[in-house]
Amino acid sequence: MTNREKYEGKVFNTNNYGSLIVEKYLGYRNVHVRFIETGYQTSVCLNNILKGEVKDKGKATVEGFGTLSTAIITEPRVYMLWNNMLKRCYGQQQQDINPTYVGCTVSDNFRQLPYFQDWCHKQIGFDHFDENGKPFALDKDILVKGNKVYSEDSCVFVPREMNSLLLTRSRFRGSLPLGVSFLNDRKKYRARCSLGGNNKTIGYYNTEEDAFYAYKQVKERYIKEVAYKWKGTVDNRVYESLMNWEVSIDD
Repeated sequence: MTNREKYEGKVFNTNNYGSLIVEKYLGYRNVHVRFIETGYQTSVCLNNILKGEVKDKGKATVEGFGTLSTAIITEPRVYMLWNNMLKRCYGQQQQDINPTYVGCTVSDNFRQLPYFQDWCHKQIGFDHFDENGKPFALDKDILVKGNKVYSEDSCVFVPREMNSLLLTRSRFRGSLPLGVSFLNDRKKYRARCSLGGNNKTIGYYNTEEDAFYAYKQVKERYIKEVAYKWKGTVDNRVYESLMNWEVSIDD
C-alpha cells in the first residue's frame, strides 16, 4: 500500500484544533488537509499530522472572535489595529478600563484578518500621518453617530485629533451634559470645551442647559474648523459628516 492510499481520506485528531481529513497526499512534506469543523485547508508535513500539531487558522483565536485564516502577519500595524479592535469589543479587561466599548461588535468580514488587511489598503488615510508623525487612527462613529459596529461600511481612517474630537462619555463625567460642570463656590454651571488639546472656559451660567448650549455653539464651530483643516486628506464622507455634525444634550 502506498502512502497515498494509506492516508488520503483518513481522519486525524489534533492536539488543540479538533479533527482534520487528508484530502491529498502529494509527498511527505506536501499533504493537503481540511479541518472538519471550520473547513480551513492547508498543506503540511505528514509528521505534523501524526503528532497532532497542525493548527486550524480558520478557528477564531483572538478574543474568541478573530480569525487569522491564511494571513501571514507581515504588517504589524495592521495586525495591531485588528487585534486592538477585537479586544475593545470582546475583551473584558479593555471594557473595564473604557466602558464606552461595552456593546460594541465587529462585523463578520472584519473578524477575518485577511479581509481586514485588504480593506485597510484600499482606504483613504490608511498610509497617512498627522503633523506629529502619528499614523491615522481607525474610527467607527464619525460616519454614523453613536455607531457600535466596526465594519467595512462604517469605519474610516482619520487623524488622531479628529478621532478624539467627538468623545462623549467617560467614567468621570457624571450626569451633567457634555462640556458642563457645577462649581460649588460660584453656585454656577461652567461651560468648558477642549480646543486643540487645551481646555477653554466659555463662561458661567445659572442653568446646566444654558451652559450646555454655550458649549454646543463653540464645539460645533471647532468641529467644522478641524474638518476644514483636513479636507482633501481624509475621506470626503468624513468631511461631509463633520460639517453637518450636531452636538446633542444627551450625547
